[in-house]
Amino acid sequence: MALDTIAKYKAALLQRWLYDDRQRHGKNTIGHANLDWLTCWTTSALHSGSWVPGGTPSAIPGGDQQFRTTVGAYPLPAPVSGKSRYLLMARTISTNLTDVAIILADRLVATSGIGMNVGTAQTVNTAALPRYTDGIGVCVGLETYTGLGSAGPTVSFSYTNTDGTAGQAGVLGTANTGGNQFRCGQLAPGDKGVLSVESVTVGSPGATAANYGITLYKPIAIMHAPQMDDTSGNRTIKLGEYGWEYLGLPKIEDDACLWAIGTDSNSVSGGNLYCDLAFGYA
Repeated sequence: MALDTIAKYKAALLQRWLYDDRQRHGKNTIGHANLDWLTCWTTSALHSGSWVPGGTPSAIPGGDQQFRTTVGAYPLPAPVSGKSRYLLMARTISTNLTDVAIILADRLVATSGIGMNVGTAQTVNTAALPRYTDGIGVCVGLETYTGLGSAGPTVSFSYTNTDGTAGQAGVLGTANTGGNQFRCGQLAPGDKGVLSVESVTVGSPGATAANYGITLYKPIAIMHAPQMDDTSGNRTIKLGEYGWEYLGLPKIEDDACLWAIGTDSNSVSGGNLYCDLAFGYA
């Protein structure tokens, strides 16, 4: 049922699921360069039994479909029979990071095993999309599992678009140097999303393979996580709080594998990210 009236929204609020304030969902992060994207997939949890780290997915070709029960997914409650789940509210905050931008996304397919030392096209052939099977709005990212530790080569990819046209050319930019970093891919002009990625090509490969993977994901919401600490080290509470009027009441699929990537405006030695979500059912 669509959540398309105030009455339905009020009813959903009465059935909402909100995580216990005393056990906030948090992730440790690592240092990264200015404005690089960082993936929270393999970073450790801030609370035991909360948002636990995920593992390295299966190597190319293929990779793994990702689900609500996949280790590393944001902990979602079980689906409610006969009802759809919607994101009603979100609360974010960061520590030792400078006002982080967050993309909350449904992680659909993940791969590993892409080497930065291979000069020919590497076959990826991502697994079939488990959700959003029309590919509309599905994005491509290059996820780092073991970084190069130095400037990386430029990476491009070949994909099938939502019209079923194979061989479309996309660009992922320069491979990230550190672990847990992420590059958002750019599609060909006019394309609305991706059904699959067939191959990846590394320009000017080096001597080190490292370990990278293609990740297919569907963005759900873009948010801001304010910094908890001020410049003098004093504790402040500046929550980023978002309601339905900002989030747009996006539907969260029953089997969604929620996950986040974020970017910070400064180079930092480390920091933490908290993200608490509230859901309603209608």
